[in-house]
Amino acid sequence: MNRYGLFIAALLGSVLALPANAGITLCNQGKTTLSYVMIRNYWGVGANFMLVESWSVEGWHRLPPGCSTVIDAQQLLHAFFLIQEPLGKRWRTLKYSINDPGYGQGSSGTDQQFCVSDDKMQRHTQTLEELAVCPKGQRLETFSVYVKSFADTNFTVKLD
Repeated sequence: MNRYGLFIAALLGSVLALPANAGITLCNQGKTTLSYVMIRNYWGVGANFMLVESWSVEGWHRLPPGCSTVIDAQQLLHAFFLIQEPLGKRWRTLKYSINDPGYGQGSSGTDQQFCVSDDKMQRHTQTLEELAVCPKGQRLETFSVYVKSFADTNFTVKLD
């Protein structure tokens, strides 16, 4: 096997060695179904074979009472969630106290603002800052939860 074959075999071996179950689970501990929009990072290999990060916003999703895995990935995860509960015919954003998860994994409340719409939405960008510049038909909303999770773990966020 030549050196390129060895390189490809080593690369495939490292990819196959990634953990099978890593992700983020949200637990709705209330009695009503919540709605959420999720912003998360993705890692890929760029044209120069360097890791590059991009971001995606997806919503609206339903979160019934109980626990639901909302991200299942094999990478370091950063995710922001806008979580709302029904209040009559309107929706109220749930707020959580802000604390710094530091260099480890954890969750915190956040006051970061990103663009959302009232309808089902999906948008991909190269930077997180681009998601705070709203296209027509979208508005800024203050997101409620930030989660950081390592690639080899499942992280659970309990929403009171």
